[in-house]
Amino acid sequence: MSTTTTCVICSGVTQSSASPDAIKTNHGGKRLRSSPPAADQQPAPKLSRPYAATNTTTHTPTTTEATNDLPSGTTQMNAVENTAAHGSVSAQWLLEFEQRILARFDNRFDEVSGRMSRLEEAQARHEATLTRELAEAADFRAACSREMTAFQRELRGEVEAACARIASSTAVTRPREANKTDEDSCEVRFDGLPPGVDPSSAETIKKILLAIGLARFEMHIARVREWINRNPRSADQSSSRQIVVQLSSPFIRDEVIGASPALRDLTMVQIFGVKAKGRFRASPVLPRGVYHLHRRALDLARAKRLPRPFM
Repeated sequence: MSTTTTCVICSGVTQSSASPDAIKTNHGGKRLRSSPPAADQQPAPKLSRPYAATNTTTHTPTTTEATNDLPSGTTQMNAVENTAAHGSVSAQWLLEFEQRILARFDNRFDEVSGRMSRLEEAQARHEATLTRELAEAADFRAACSREMTAFQRELRGEVEAACARIASSTAVTRPREANKTDEDSCEVRFDGLPPGVDPSSAETIKKILLAIGLARFEMHIARVREWINRNPRSADQSSSRQIVVQLSSPFIRDEVIGASPALRDLTMVQIFGVKAKGRFRASPVLPRGVYHLHRRALDLARAKRLPRPFM
């Protein structure tokens, strides 16, 4: 690049010595600026190599003088390039250049090596931390597993003990024979039925339910039968006529028993439409075992002067 500049300066100096209106041709002749170039005068092709112009240019005193007029840095650079172009670079300069290149490579290698060392140290620290945390997690998992196993074993023992207690208490209080004898038939017995009233008709029960305000329970009547009194101490057989109705559920039976006190304020005419005297009352038909238990509770309440037990 600098060599080309020198050639341009030399060409300028050479052209400055000629006439300003004359242009030198390739054959050495001159022509005016206003005249067109000849057909055989074609522009010279440009050289592809930067040092081609320097090799074809003759070093004249004019070129040396123009080069001396440039700054010192440019002169030295041009001198080095001219020297390299002619293949006359000194061995000392090449050695210094190689040392500078190698020193730059060494500095960059040391920098990269330092960074790699720091990365390896950080990786080693991270690996040590990860190994320690994995060991702590394994210890914690093992401790939790031991505690959960012990807790499950303790809980299983408590559940088995509770099941054993429940089974023993159930076996004592509820024998298998009691389930067969203590069956609830959901029956209600009405005592004091007047003469002339059918004790086995469902219409009689419907009249009783209508009188106590439970006419909606007519659909829950399952069966109606006459109660046969087997008590020989009964003096008046006509006044002890009883009717039994079987209802669909214990709930309906309890509702009828709960509303039966209203029969005390009603006459036979109001209930059945017949003129008769007497008291009409209702009571549940209990299973045999429950009935005997209820009788013992009544006797104990009278003996101890306690409130009457109810079911």
